[in-house]
Parts: sequence; structure tokens; C-alpha cells
Amino acid sequence: MTLILMIEPYSVSNGNGKDFEVERRAVYKHKDYDRFYRSGYPESEWDEYMDLYKMSDINEAKELQHDMYEYCGEVFGIYDLDKGEYLDV
Repeated sequence: MTLILMIEPYSVSNGNGKDFEVERRAVYKHKDYDRFYRSGYPESEWDEYMDLYKMSDINEAKELQHDMYEYCGEVFGIYDLDKGEYLDV
């Protein structure tokens, strides 16, 4: 099982009546530092510096999902790359 954290596109309002579309994003890890980032998926503009963060342990995925919510307020789904679907956890 190869898991990633991913969030589907959604709209957000800036409070002045203008809506913006937020692209599909996934969690990436910096190649040189112990930091996680959110960037476009399947292609990130930062591929030179970051790798898509992949996990095989569901508990690690849940913990990172919680940490990302605490950090940015977004709920990333746990996506199984092998099956091509979100896990219902």
C-alpha cells in the first residue's frame, strides 16, 4: 500500500465577493530539510526541491493528516496510489 495525503480542488471566497479555485494539492517533503509543504498534484512547481511524500503505514498517514490540519486548517484525504482511491478512515 502506497499512501499520500491529497486534497481535491475547492473554491474559497476572499470576503469581497470574489471566489478563487484552489488546485488539487498533495503533501511534499523537502529533499534537504525535515519540512512538509503543500503543492499542486500531480505536478508540483517545486519538483527540484521536494518529493511527493509517500507512506505505507496508515497510522503515519493519520498523524500527518492531523498535523496538516493543525498547521493550515485543511483536511487532506488519505489516498491509496496503488488502488487509485481515497481511504474511508
